[in-house]
Amino acid sequence: MTDESFGSAEPVLKITNEKLRSKLLPLIADGVIPVVAGYIAETLESHELITLGRGGSDYTATLIAAAIDADEIVLWTDVDGMLSADPRIIKNAKILEQVTYLEAMEMSAFGAKSMQPRALEPAARKGIAVRIRNTFNPSVAGTLIVSPNKIANGARSGVKAVGSITNVGAVTISGTSIVGSPGTAAKIFEILKFLGVPILMMSQSVSENNVSLVVKREHLHKVVKAFKKELLLEDPDSSTKANADGRTNFNFLDYEDDVTIVAVLGRGMRGTPGIAGRVFSTVAKYGINIRMIAQGSSEINISFVIKDKDRAKAVAALHEEFVVKD
Repeated sequence: MTDESFGSAEPVLKITNEKLRSKLLPLIADGVIPVVAGYIAETLESHELITLGRGGSDYTATLIAAAIDADEIVLWTDVDGMLSADPRIIKNAKILEQVTYLEAMEMSAFGAKSMQPRALEPAARKGIAVRIRNTFNPSVAGTLIVSPNKIANGARSGVKAVGSITNVGAVTISGTSIVGSPGTAAKIFEILKFLGVPILMMSQSVSENNVSLVVKREHLHKVVKAFKKELLLEDPDSSTKANADGRTNFNFLDYEDDVTIVAVLGRGMRGTPGIAGRVFSTVAKYGINIRMIAQGSSEINISFVIKDKDRAKAVAALHEEFVVKD
């Protein structure tokens, strides 16, 4: 049972869990194996058929597993498991034997396996192991996704995979006039919310006088148009013009539509000295210019933006440095 968000419905968990348990557990107790169609659901209010959106079949499996307290979830797909890099770029990409839920969510966003991060949330909440297996190569054990305390002793930490996201664009807005002015980021988020555009990556200086963000390339031009209208000074030489609400606008905007996000991924990076230094020195060694950097406090991901033309070179260099050598 879900909300009314057609094309990407979100389950109403309490009622969904009650209905799943009442329908499925008696069958299981009688030795019957239920076969359940994935991807579709029913709206709670209007009782119409609805779809769960991208990754909805995996999501169905993990929702059912969480409701009935399953021991393990097996997601059958067309790859041998989650890989250390895109095999189209790295021919010797390795199968990752074990990863945590957070690592898997990050890696799926960067193409390690076409699985929506939200599909892992029900399993993570209940601590249910998820295994990724290949329908066409069932002899391979695949990748096991578990909580951090269940990772086998001796499993590697630090960088486990190198990922990338293409078809994105970067926007930078800046201006010395807004140094110390509160609400700069809030205004940006308000505009993007109105446009219905999600942010893939964001980097901001402490003073707020420079903000860079990455969006899907298909949204880039409408974001640039809105920023020019709502944020830029009419007179770029003025450094004191303010809005009616007291906030001062930016006086410079630039954008690039030929960039890629590259990320090194893996738990424990924050506790391993020198990871960031190795990342950027490796990229610099190949003459690749970094346009933007972001690292979250989760210690799972260091992301940066480069030109599209340097993507394969950067991914190969980082994979060699962290996955092959380590």
